[in-house]
Amino acid sequence: MSEVNADGILVDPELALDQLVRHKTNALMAPRTLDRSQTQMTRRIRAANGAPAGTVGGAPHVSAAAAQRRPRSMP
Repeated sequence: MSEVNADGILVDPELALDQLVRHKTNALMAPRTLDRSQTQMTRRIRAANGAPAGTVGGAPHVSAAAAQRRPRSMP
């Protein structure tokens, strides 16, 4: 016996699952564009009065204590 939704359209659970899997697979395989702000670790800022204030950012900060606890990788 076949299932029918409220609109009277035949419901095929296998087809619905196949379409869902195909949609998810296409979304995963689609080329991703990198946002330029994600690739740069620095950014230019302005002071409260609107004047350029320079560049901030760079390498992520690690405290000295955390750096000592972190194991060093072997060359």
